Amino acid sequence: MTVANREKISLSTVATKAGLVLLVKQTMVVLGFTVMLLLTKGQQSSLLIGFIFCLGTFFIVWNEKMRLSKESQQLIKTSQVKSLTGTTQGSANLNDVEIGAVQFADSKFTLLQQLRRQDNNSTGLLVANSNNLELAGADLIDAYLGGTNLSGADLKSVNLQNGNLCDANLSNANLSNANLKNANLNSTRLENANLSYADLTNANLSNANLSHADLTNANFSNANLSHAWLVDADLSRVNLGGVYLWNANLSGAKLLETDLSSAYMSSTQLRNANLSNAILEDANLSGAKLKGTNLSNANLGGANLNFANLINTNLTNTNLKGTKVENARLGWNQGLSEDVKLELKQRGAIFEDEPSDRTQSGVSEDHQYKNKERSDRENVKRVANS
Repeated sequence: MTVANREKISLSTVATKAGLVLLVKQTMVVLGFTVMLLLTKGQQSSLLIGFIFCLGTFFIVWNEKMRLSKESQQLIKTSQVKSLTGTTQGSANLNDVEIGAVQFADSKFTLLQQLRRQDNNSTGLLVANSNNLELAGADLIDAYLGGTNLSGADLKSVNLQNGNLCDANLSNANLSNANLKNANLNSTRLENANLSYADLTNANLSNANLSHADLTNANFSNANLSHAWLVDADLSRVNLGGVYLWNANLSGAKLLETDLSSAYMSSTQLRNANLSNAILEDANLSGAKLKGTNLSNANLGGANLNFANLINTNLTNTNLKGTKVENARLGWNQGLSEDVKLELKQRGAIFEDEPSDRTQSGVSEDHQYKNKERSDRENVKRVANS
């Protein structure tokens, strides 16, 4: 049954009920007047009879006015929802419409299922005060939910492929097993969100806040996480192959057994992160901040660590074969033998725990690093414009 048919049936039912109620009220007034005449044997003055008649008429008119007022409010709500369900005339305009005001179309779940792109026109909805919604399994492919407040919502297994959630609030939301392929999550709030096993292939998460989020076993293949905030996030066993993490903040993050092969992580913050057993083959970590990071048993074969800060980093059993370490800053590292340290120095690494090397990491290095960072920004702009 369509929404339009349900609406017609609903209006017809309301009209029938209203007619019956009015008839009952009129009958009650007439009966009351008749009973009064019978009890007084018709001895009442004409003035009293007129007063009682006017009082009964006023009672009926007042009740009808209240009924019409309620019906007009219901019509306003209905017209708001029509802007959502009437998708044949282009995109709907639902700005400032609150989901809580919509009383038909079965439920909030069904209402949000209407948010689909039809005839290449994007349907839009600005949802206010809609936190803690239960939308598990909803099909919201191509939905526009920019600026939406869905904090704490149950979005488990939801289909938001190609959806636009820029600037939305999804903090504490459950997005486990969600389909977010090609989704736009630019500047989206996802603090403490559950994104375990979610598919974020090719998703745009630039400037998103994912601090303390559960991202275990999620797929971020070729996603854009530049400038993203991932402090203390759990990215264990995540596929981040080829991901764009330029200038992102992963301080304190868990990246156990995470695949970061060929990831672009220039200038990324990884202080005190746990990258034990991570795969970083051919990753670009130039200028990355890895101070205090755990890289034990990690694979850094062919990675670019030029100008990176690896002071106090745990390099126990770390694969550094073919790794570029020119002007990389090391020192006080666990797991490095003297032979490996000598080899890294020959490749251009600087060990600040050795006085002879400490003098090399002064002004000249700072100047070279600034040039490198400027070059990185130019490359980013070039990629974005291509």
